[in-house]
Amino acid sequence: MPASSERDNAQHRDGELRVDDTGGGGGAGLLGLKVFVGGPIQYAVGTGGVLAPALHDVLLKVIAAIEEDGGEVLSAHVVERFGEISDQFGPEEVTVRDHLWMTQCDAYLPILPSVAPGELMRTDGTHIELGWASALGKPILVLTDIDGEPGGSHLLRGLPAIASAAFLDIDDVMRKPETVVEYLRAVRWAASDPTGTGQGPLPERSPR
Repeated sequence: MPASSERDNAQHRDGELRVDDTGGGGGAGLLGLKVFVGGPIQYAVGTGGVLAPALHDVLLKVIAAIEEDGGEVLSAHVVERFGEISDQFGPEEVTVRDHLWMTQCDAYLPILPSVAPGELMRTDGTHIELGWASALGKPILVLTDIDGEPGGSHLLRGLPAIASAAFLDIDDVMRKPETVVEYLRAVRWAASDPTGTGQGPLPERSPR
């Protein structure tokens, strides 16, 4: 579901996301690319079924940026109306749905906000999805709070050692959501040029 997003000229800090944007995935942007956007739901929904603003605002920015560049977003937050109707979905239904999305997606993008310095918002399901993504060889971009005391377990923070994973600061994304698109375009470029010949992407895929 497209959402309006503000653009500014802020630049992401060097070292937080190392991608080569020179190829950019061709003129069609993210057309045909499926991005599974994950993050807390159960422990992010407060009274009255209202999703935590810190997460809700990031989701809107990220989803809008991806869709505006032609990508397709797979999102439990969208399907469940950002927590309003989450209680209508049972455990088996959610598990089967999310696992299917993981097998179908081209990249996994979980959002892991903090509730205190060094403490991530609880999200058991997102960590299970991270296991699926790494086991299936999906490119992973984790949006979290990078500055200050690091949050998350050693296995989360060490994920780049065994998977195609990168971390991007949530504040940077809020200032410049296009940074997410830059990463995903690089994912498309790498997938279309697996031998590293630099000859450019294969013909753009049609939406599946």
